[in-house]
Amino acid sequence: KYGKRMIFASSLRPKHRHQQIYIYDLNKNTKKRITFQSGQSSYPTFLDNYNILYASSTDEQKELSPLQKHKKPKYSFKVPFQDSDLFELYRSQANGRDIIRLTFQPGFDGFVQPLTYSQVIYRRFVDQQLELYQSAPKKRVLRLTNNSYQDLFPHFTPRTQNVTWVQYDSENHRSKIIHGPLKNLKKAKVILELPQ
Repeated sequence: KYGKRMIFASSLRPKHRHQQIYIYDLNKNTKKRITFQSGQSSYPTFLDNYNILYASSTDEQKELSPLQKHKKPKYSFKVPFQDSDLFELYRSQANGRDIIRLTFQPGFDGFVQPLTYSQVIYRRFVDQQLELYQSAPKKRVLRLTNNSYQDLFPHFTPRTQNVTWVQYDSENHRSKIIHGPLKNLKKAKVILELPQ
């Protein structure tokens, strides 16, 4: 079924104003709503033919204390396509059933990419930085990057076990595309520098 379906987030519809996940069938020219949550659902991607990954603010908003509920992360920089909601990451069947929560830490977790069926790579907002993290068994997380730049849009290639991502310099408004082995990102190299 690869190439026959498209997954996306949509908002401001008659039955919901906040973002929800949809799957569009290119052969049948039909779309189906997948999530029915009270919070924002975003950053969807296919894990395989039968399962999807996405981020949702629903649980974290419920878990906040009354004083924290309207408090969102304060960014000291402007990053293209950045969302300021508090998100956790989830896996479910492509029909929306059997939802499994993958991350459990307060704050922003988004732009998820699959590593295996049970592990993902994603970006997380920590100490005014967007860094790359990897989920691990027993609700643990592994921090993959730790630098003065904003690390964005990770993409994992299963065949070569490499990760490619964008490193954004928010002070000088310059970007680099970085590529390296998942098991040792200290060996990652710049493969392209962009002026904006």
